[in-house]
Amino acid sequence: MSDPISHLVGPFGLYSNLDEREKNILNAIREKDVDVAAGECFQHRGQPLDYLFFLASGWAANLRLLEEGKTQLVDIKLPGAICGLEEISFKRALTDWTALTDCQFYRFPKSRIRDLFNESPKLAAISLFLCSHERGLLVERVTEAGRRDARAAIASFLVGLATRLEKMQDTRQGFLFPLKHRHIADAVAMTPVHVSRTLTQLKADGIVEISDGWARILDREALIALADREKNFFEPDLSWI
Repeated sequence: MSDPISHLVGPFGLYSNLDEREKNILNAIREKDVDVAAGECFQHRGQPLDYLFFLASGWAANLRLLEEGKTQLVDIKLPGAICGLEEISFKRALTDWTALTDCQFYRFPKSRIRDLFNESPKLAAISLFLCSHERGLLVERVTEAGRRDARAAIASFLVGLATRLEKMQDTRQGFLFPLKHRHIADAVAMTPVHVSRTLTQLKADGIVEISDGWARILDREALIALADREKNFFEPDLSWI
């Protein structure tokens, strides 16, 4: 796995410039590099939550199996995410952590978070920010699942993904989109058929186009207006870090 420090810095460096000492602190807590194939679960619900995972490449998800074989997609993890951060206060995992594509991770013991806090107030502050940000995303996802308007729910879901990706790459010409209709359906509590119809409508309206694993936002302002997300979602407060 190439250039581990740049990947480890990723989720922290997005919100504040890190010096060499802080980068080395992050690299020091890294214990093992882990490759996970698409479809594999790398942390099962109910298992001891002893490790967190930096996602270096690929897309992953937190899933919860429900009654009658249904699945709730709780969260999408993009490159730079720290898988498990939102569950760190629990002894056992609350969800199944699954690779949606082939993924590369840097694994580190949960107990090393204490070292991070002791050695760098800045890294501790960013960790707190990331936890708070995850909670805000969860509020939006709960809202998405509760919407009756399918267009608004899917628009909100797509805006959330695009906004997170924009921090790491240029998305103006589109971006890789490995999610299937069933994944979106599991995220917004719809059927795959309903998702397909809604995406067809959004394409016909010139708002967004998803095809062959690629997504293009054709009218960003229209998508944001349709999503009706809180303005605070686009204005994180970094002044205290």
